[in-house]
Amino acid sequence: MGKSTLALNALRHPDFVDTFGERRYFVSCESAASAGGLISLLAAHLEISGDQLRKRVLAALGSTKLLLVLDNFETPWEEHQQRVEVEQLLGVLAALSNLTLMITMRGSERPLGTTWTTPVLEPLRPLDLTAARQIFTEITSYSSDEEEASETLELLGHLDGIPLAITLAASVVRDTSVAEVLASWRVEGTTALQSPISPTERLSSLDNSIRLSIQASRVADVPQALELLQLLALLPSGMAEKYQHPPPPSSLCAGPRPP
Repeated sequence: MGKSTLALNALRHPDFVDTFGERRYFVSCESAASAGGLISLLAAHLEISGDQLRKRVLAALGSTKLLLVLDNFETPWEEHQQRVEVEQLLGVLAALSNLTLMITMRGSERPLGTTWTTPVLEPLRPLDLTAARQIFTEITSYSSDEEEASETLELLGHLDGIPLAITLAASVVRDTSVAEVLASWRVEGTTALQSPISPTERLSSLDNSIRLSIQASRVADVPQALELLQLLALLPSGMAEKYQHPPPPSSLCAGPRPP
């Protein structure tokens, strides 16, 4: 939820610009299904081709102070047959003294073999209404009247503070109106929020982004997970906050399950 946007904004932060200059790379890992695929992606961003790609990529990444963001890293990492090899490659990257490495992933599980900077950032939470309205207004670039303001609040209420949904809705509103987008949402739901320019890309379609989460191996490996999601979707306000996070270890106990 907003991982890619947060990472991209971090890349543009003045401190990072001053420190790394043009040596800031944002690499989307969605097309990489293995460690070899990841090396190929890195080679393309570094404009390296030919033989011995792995050796030359690692040499380039370790030769100068550089910031590398691996976005949606769960794609190569979640493939069980490739996981160990991907974790080993990540460990090698993290060990390069000149390389500052940042990864974004769905879920809270982390790859093994890498010493992460602590404290590890918590999963991103939904935006509050104030932040959602600020993003919406900055993208639409107009001041609405009282009726449109009411419709905007209703639309933002449907979007649950999800940054991608808010961004897409605002982008569509910019070319139509709040009333039209709200009417489409009431009929079409999430399919109403997609860019007409590139609707198949993850960041251009809310449906595609949701689909990637549902089709992830952590869901596919547990058949009951999809059934649980289907049940949660029927709740008008989702799952209560107190049930969204596991209890602390001290509150867990061993023993027979209650009837």
